[in-house]
This record gives sequence, structure tokens and C-alpha cells, in this order.
Amino acid sequence: MAPESYGKLAKPGQYGFANNPIGEGEAPPSTLAARLVENSRSSRPDDISELKRLSVIIESVKNNPAVLETDEQRLEHNHMLIYVCGGVVLESLKWEEPFEDRVKLRDEALKAISFLNVTIRETPKVLRCTTDGKTFASRGKEPLWLWILPKVLKLLGYSKSLALTSAIETLFQHILFLTSQESSLWELGTSLMRYFQANLAGKPPISGPHLICFSC
Repeated sequence: MAPESYGKLAKPGQYGFANNPIGEGEAPPSTLAARLVENSRSSRPDDISELKRLSVIIESVKNNPAVLETDEQRLEHNHMLIYVCGGVVLESLKWEEPFEDRVKLRDEALKAISFLNVTIRETPKVLRCTTDGKTFASRGKEPLWLWILPKVLKLLGYSKSLALTSAIETLFQHILFLTSQESSLWELGTSLMRYFQANLAGKPPISGPHLICFSC
């Protein structure tokens, strides 16, 4: 993320991602997640087992969106969708493999980043969601933002993925804009700014293994 971008918050609809512009007519999160899952190539047994279970839920909501009757249900569902995106889709991208198709990897990553943008925009409060540490196989008790953002930043640790910089920068600008518009998320916005600034400076803003620095 370019340092000069800080302080210039993106407005909804101002930016877009390749092959999936932000704006009216985009598919709902469950449909986007179903498409991402179809292309997932995770080979870990635990991931495959969990993915099969969650895919049933994703397909059910995709086919019958009305099943989510309350804002709380939609929030929890989007939490699960972002978990699938971060824990399965992003983790399945084999950037270190020498014979992987760079263009295909980039396109899959862009779809995942665009999905995150759409889903977080629909329910900004999802960034604060936590779990009991047992709900998902690869998810602890930390707030969702502290779990998913390092996975996105990690994409910049590979030479093949540098073309994603602009899309990732746009996503983070949009997240900051959303938190600035929702009073209940103002405190989170402050934490996010500290997190991004610390990443640029290469200094961990929090304790624990969650930080992924741009220089890593």
C-alpha cells in the first residue's frame, strides 16, 4: 500500500476490481462465495471436510436468500463466508509453486478481494465478529478483522502477486471509509489505522502471531 494513500478514504463505488466492478448489479455474497468455493484447491483433509459442511450452508442461502430473516443472521452468515474466503480460498493459492499459472492465481485472488469488499460493505460490523475458538477449524477468538487482514497482506509477500497491490489498497481504503461512517465502529477505525501504519513502519501494533508486514 502506498504511504501517500493514507488519509484519502475511498467512497463507496469510487473504485472497482478487475472483472467485477463495485456497483449495482453485483451478485450477493452467498453467490460470490459459492463461485469461490468451486475454484478452491485446498488439499488439507481438515479443510476439505469443513468446506463440504459449510458449502451446504452456502448453497442453501444462495438458493433461498430469504432464509436469513434477521440482520444478526446475515451478519453471522457473512462472518462464515469471510472465513471460507480467508481460511480456504486465499490459503489455497499456491504462489510459491514455480509452475503455477500467474494470471490464474491473480484472477482468483482478485475475485476473493472483490468478494471481501462486497461482503464487508453489506455488513461492516462483521469486522468485529468473534468466535468461541471452536466454531471454525482455522479460526481463533480474535476479531474477524485481525484474522482476515493478515491473510490479505500476506499476498504481497510473493513476487507473483505484486499486481494485487492496487486492489488490496482499495479494499483497505474502503474498510476505513465504512468504519468512519458507522459510529459503533469508530473505535475499530482507530485500531485499523494503527494496524496499517504499523505495517508500513514494520512495527507490530499488537502482540501475537497475527501481524504480517509488507516487508515480510
